[in-house]
Amino acid sequence: MGAHPQEQRSEQHRPEDVDPDRRASRKHKDREALHDQRSHRLRQPISLAAYLQSCPSGELSNWPVYTIDDQVVVDVMLRHEHLEQDLAALAERLRLERPLQLPVQRPKGQIRKDRRPWQEVLDPEGERRIRQVCARELAAFYAGSTP
Repeated sequence: MGAHPQEQRSEQHRPEDVDPDRRASRKHKDREALHDQRSHRLRQPISLAAYLQSCPSGELSNWPVYTIDDQVVVDVMLRHEHLEQDLAALAERLRLERPLQLPVQRPKGQIRKDRRPWQEVLDPEGERRIRQVCARELAAFYAGSTP
Protein backbone atom coordinates (compact mmCIF):
# COMPACT_ATOMS: atom_id res chain seq x y z
CA MET A 1 0.00 0.00 0.00
CA GLY A 2 1.32 3.45 -0.95
CA ALA A 3 1.77 6.46 1.27
CA HIS A 4 -1.12 8.80 1.86
CA PRO A 5 -1.17 11.62 -0.78
CA GLN A 6 -0.58 14.29 1.93
CA GLU A 7 2.49 12.39 3.16
CA GLN A 8 3.83 12.20 -0.39
CA ARG A 9 3.40 15.96 -0.83
CA SER A 10 5.14 16.76 2.45
CA GLU A 11 8.10 14.61 1.44
CA GLN A 12 8.32 16.36 -1.92
CA HIS A 13 8.03 19.97 -0.64
CA ARG A 14 9.93 20.87 2.48
CA PRO A 15 9.27 24.37 3.93
CA GLU A 16 12.82 25.48 3.07
CA ASP A 17 12.09 24.72 -0.59
CA VAL A 18 9.47 27.45 -0.63
CA ASP A 19 10.52 29.98 2.03
CA PRO A 20 13.77 31.81 1.10
CA ASP A 21 14.58 32.54 4.77
CA ARG A 22 14.36 28.87 5.65
CA ARG A 23 16.32 27.97 2.52
CA ALA A 24 19.09 30.42 3.50
CA SER A 25 19.14 29.13 7.07
CA ARG A 26 19.26 25.54 5.85
CA LYS A 27 22.09 26.38 3.44
CA HIS A 28 24.05 28.02 6.29
CA LYS A 29 23.57 24.97 8.53
CA ASP A 30 24.57 22.65 5.70
CA ARG A 31 27.71 24.71 5.06
CA GLU A 32 28.65 24.57 8.76
CA ALA A 33 28.06 20.82 8.85
CA LEU A 34 30.21 20.34 5.75
CA HIS A 35 33.06 22.32 7.31
CA ASP A 36 32.69 20.35 10.56
CA GLN A 37 32.75 17.04 8.66
CA ARG A 38 35.91 17.97 6.78
CA SER A 39 37.59 19.16 9.98
CA HIS A 40 36.53 16.04 11.88
CA ARG A 41 37.84 13.70 9.17
CA LEU A 42 41.22 15.37 9.45
CA ARG A 43 40.98 15.40 13.27
CA GLN A 44 42.08 19.03 13.21
CA PRO A 45 40.61 22.33 12.02
CA ILE A 46 40.74 22.64 8.27
CA SER A 47 42.68 25.60 6.88
CA LEU A 48 40.88 28.31 4.97
CA ALA A 49 42.86 27.45 1.82
CA ALA A 50 41.89 23.77 2.06
CA TYR A 51 38.26 24.67 2.75
CA LEU A 52 38.08 26.97 -0.27
CA GLN A 53 39.58 24.28 -2.51
CA SER A 54 37.31 21.49 -1.27
CA CYS A 55 34.05 23.41 -0.94
CA PRO A 56 31.67 23.15 -3.91
CA SER A 57 31.09 26.47 -5.71
CA GLY A 58 27.38 26.45 -4.85
CA GLU A 59 28.22 26.55 -1.17
CA LEU A 60 30.57 29.54 -1.38
CA SER A 61 28.09 31.84 -3.06
CA ASN A 62 24.88 33.21 -1.54
CA TRP A 63 23.64 34.61 -4.85
CA PRO A 64 20.38 32.57 -4.81
CA VAL A 65 19.53 33.95 -1.34
CA TYR A 66 19.08 37.55 -2.49
CA THR A 67 18.16 37.09 -6.14
CA ILE A 68 15.23 35.78 -8.16
CA ASP A 69 15.89 34.74 -11.74
CA ASP A 70 19.40 36.23 -11.37
CA GLN A 71 17.99 39.67 -10.48
CA VAL A 72 18.86 41.23 -7.11
CA VAL A 73 15.66 41.57 -5.06
CA VAL A 74 16.99 43.04 -1.83
CA ASP A 75 16.67 46.75 -1.17
CA VAL A 76 19.85 47.06 0.86
CA MET A 77 22.97 44.96 1.24
CA LEU A 78 24.96 45.53 4.40
CA ARG A 79 28.64 44.75 4.00
CA HIS A 80 30.71 43.32 6.81
CA GLU A 81 33.71 45.53 6.03
CA HIS A 82 31.86 48.63 7.24
CA LEU A 83 28.85 47.19 8.97
CA GLU A 84 28.56 49.95 11.58
CA GLN A 85 28.30 52.63 8.88
CA ASP A 86 25.85 50.54 6.83
CA LEU A 87 23.67 49.98 9.92
CA ALA A 88 23.66 53.72 10.62
CA ALA A 89 22.65 54.48 7.03
CA LEU A 90 19.90 51.86 7.19
CA ALA A 91 18.54 53.26 10.46
CA GLU A 92 18.46 56.71 8.88
CA ARG A 93 16.77 55.38 5.75
CA LEU A 94 14.11 53.67 7.90
CA ARG A 95 13.79 56.80 10.06
CA LEU A 96 14.38 54.86 13.24
CA GLU A 97 14.46 56.79 16.50
CA ARG A 98 17.54 54.94 17.71
CA PRO A 99 20.52 53.60 15.76
CA LEU A 100 20.77 49.90 15.02
CA GLN A 101 23.42 48.13 17.07
CA LEU A 102 24.98 44.71 16.93
CA PRO A 103 24.82 42.57 20.06
CA VAL A 104 27.86 42.87 22.28
CA GLN A 105 28.43 39.13 22.22
CA ARG A 106 27.87 37.69 18.79
CA PRO A 107 26.80 34.03 18.58
CA LYS A 108 29.75 33.02 16.38
CA GLY A 109 32.18 35.67 17.56
CA GLN A 110 34.65 33.14 18.92
CA ILE A 111 34.80 30.81 15.91
CA ARG A 112 37.13 32.83 13.73
CA LYS A 113 40.34 33.20 15.71
CA ASP A 114 42.33 35.03 13.03
CA ARG A 115 40.96 38.59 12.94
CA ARG A 116 43.26 39.91 10.22
CA PRO A 117 41.70 41.50 7.11
CA TRP A 118 40.94 39.09 4.27
CA GLN A 119 43.80 40.55 2.20
CA GLU A 120 46.23 39.20 4.80
CA VAL A 121 44.48 35.85 5.29
CA LEU A 122 43.73 34.62 1.77
CA ASP A 123 46.44 33.24 -0.42
CA PRO A 124 46.32 34.22 -4.14
CA GLU A 125 44.60 30.96 -5.09
CA GLY A 126 41.89 31.46 -2.43
CA GLU A 127 41.29 35.02 -3.56
CA ARG A 128 41.08 33.86 -7.19
CA ARG A 129 38.55 31.16 -6.27
CA ILE A 130 36.33 33.57 -4.34
CA ARG A 131 36.51 36.21 -7.08
CA GLN A 132 35.55 33.55 -9.64
CA VAL A 133 32.74 31.89 -7.68
CA CYS A 134 31.32 35.12 -6.24
CA ALA A 135 31.79 37.31 -9.34
CA ARG A 136 28.07 38.18 -9.47
CA GLU A 137 28.00 39.31 -5.82
CA LEU A 138 31.15 41.36 -6.27
CA ALA A 139 29.77 43.05 -9.39
CA ALA A 140 26.37 43.74 -7.80
CA PHE A 141 27.45 44.90 -4.35
CA TYR A 142 30.93 46.30 -4.84
CA ALA A 143 30.52 48.17 -8.12
CA GLY A 144 32.91 51.11 -8.05
CA SER A 145 34.82 49.87 -5.01
CA THR A 146 37.31 47.13 -4.28
CA PRO A 147 36.33 44.53 -1.69
